[in-house]
Amino acid sequence: MFGSSCIKKDPFIIPTTRFTETTNPTPTAVTPTLRNSASFPVGTAVDDSPMNTNKTYSTILGNEFSSITPESAMKFDRVEWKQNNFDFSAGDAMVDFALSHNQRVHGHTLVWQHALPNWVKSFSGDSTAWEGIFKNHITAMVSHYKGKVKSWDVVNEAIDDNDGSLTDKDKYGPGTGSLWRQHLGANYIVRAFKYAHEADPASLLFYNDYGNDNGGWNDAKIKSVISIVNSVKNAGGTISGIGIQMHINLTTDNKNIKESLRQFAATGLLIHISELDISVNPSNNPLFVFSENFKTLQAEKYQFLAKTYREVVPKVQQFGITTWQFSDAYSEATLSGKNDFRLLFDMNYQKKAAYDSYLKGLMN
Repeated sequence: MFGSSCIKKDPFIIPTTRFTETTNPTPTAVTPTLRNSASFPVGTAVDDSPMNTNKTYSTILGNEFSSITPESAMKFDRVEWKQNNFDFSAGDAMVDFALSHNQRVHGHTLVWQHALPNWVKSFSGDSTAWEGIFKNHITAMVSHYKGKVKSWDVVNEAIDDNDGSLTDKDKYGPGTGSLWRQHLGANYIVRAFKYAHEADPASLLFYNDYGNDNGGWNDAKIKSVISIVNSVKNAGGTISGIGIQMHINLTTDNKNIKESLRQFAATGLLIHISELDISVNPSNNPLFVFSENFKTLQAEKYQFLAKTYREVVPKVQQFGITTWQFSDAYSEATLSGKNDFRLLFDMNYQKKAAYDSYLKGLMN
């Protein structure tokens, strides 16, 4: 018997190598998503609860969007529920999520007459004490997120719907007025932007409001927003942009939408469609059926809005479009018990016709 050690190898025999013909692999097609199809950030408002606990929700959030806005996690009553006792945990979780998914964070909101904790509502100090509360909250928020939150809605919804004046007294019932306007005077908006800029000079600062998305229907409010913008500029303050909420419905006039965008773009500031959703049942008819016809009309509206934003707002002023949530499961309408279907994904997180048309509007 011969062992392997007895086999001699011929040094002149070259081992045979089998060659396999190869071709260049076919490039894998990239599936279009909202975030990779637009030339500007495409965002959504975010609820921290499903982000942390619902895998489907968080997966869509990470895959589809390049910008997020905390829906409630950074509001006064969530963060400073007790004076000088700040809880940043919910907002921090969102910022961490965004950083891990290469997303921009747009902070919402520093100054608003609503979403205030009880200690603010019952506060009875003089104007100096009120100024202290005001400045301290803005400074603490912006400083905490310095370098992580790209931009802020500094002041939110400060204008009366009907006459364009600054909201002041409780004209429309208890709690409808602005404590900030009452105790700090009309110049409080200018000071809010000043304090925010001092806390983070690199942050982009916005005034945000609703009801200014209908052109001639509410021309007084549009003029008031522009007046606020100019007042901050004239006082030597820093204001970067205007947030247009765009809570609209199928009958909102397209010409008015276009005219509103034109007027705001004429300021030269960044323009953010900041809280977009499109109602299909604004009267909340309990018998309403979301038929194929309504799905098509909603889809056409989403496409029109995205396309018009791209055409009317100069590229250098396109801060982006943000929907107010992305699934009907978490829309304001659903959570308040309304029979409405406003967003891009349905109750089961499936893409609606609105998604496909919105995507086309962002691309074409």
